[in-house]
Amino acid sequence: MKKIFLVLFLFSLIHKANSQLNYTLYEIIHREDLKGSPVDFDNQYNGIIGNAFLIDQWLPGRAFTLTKSYAIKKLKFDIYKNKVYINNNDTIYDISNAGIVQFDLFPDGDSTKKISFNNGFNIEEITTDKFVQVLTEGKISFIKYPLRNVEEVYESSPTYKEKKFLDKDKYYIVEDGQTGKEVTVTKKNLEKILAAKLDAVSSYAKKNGISMNNQDGWQKLIDYYNKLN
Repeated sequence: MKKIFLVLFLFSLIHKANSQLNYTLYEIIHREDLKGSPVDFDNQYNGIIGNAFLIDQWLPGRAFTLTKSYAIKKLKFDIYKNKVYINNNDTIYDISNAGIVQFDLFPDGDSTKKISFNNGFNIEEITTDKFVQVLTEGKISFIKYPLRNVEEVYESSPTYKEKKFLDKDKYYIVEDGQTGKEVTVTKKNLEKILAAKLDAVSSYAKKNGISMNNQDGWQKLIDYYNKLN
């Protein structure tokens, strides 16, 4: 429970930094060992079908330490390696171990549609250095651990296998500060999790056409549950 409270406390510090501080990118680069800059970055996954990155193109965003916020013009998240990179004047830096506790990506340059990732969680097999996506937070928190593995598949021919990136995302529920547990996104599981207020949640889902069998539906309904008295 102490670990969960610590994470929530870190979130409050990040939100404060977001509203008050915006430091130069060069400060965060100087925190990182320049040897972390990958060699031949654009070709590191040649020969593998698919994409290792959450979004292939470089996106604007923000990165946070415990006390500071950094505006970044080019940011990219490697799901396969669970690493975050920045591109500064065509030099690539791995800032995953540079004291970063959260980063935001802005698809289409729109900060109101940010995709946020945090580390510091200790949820079953997830170590605290791994970045996860907090889909909704409250009495019940819904967390996504993005995973992308490389597997050999019969893609273009039935006679030989090729390497391909495949999504293997995992989801976790954290209740009342307890250790997070992995969960499969199904209607039956959601009904168990929200049993205390299931009638209200089910009515809300039906009225708004929200499914209980996918990530988007879980996110909306758990968020609604957390707002109920």
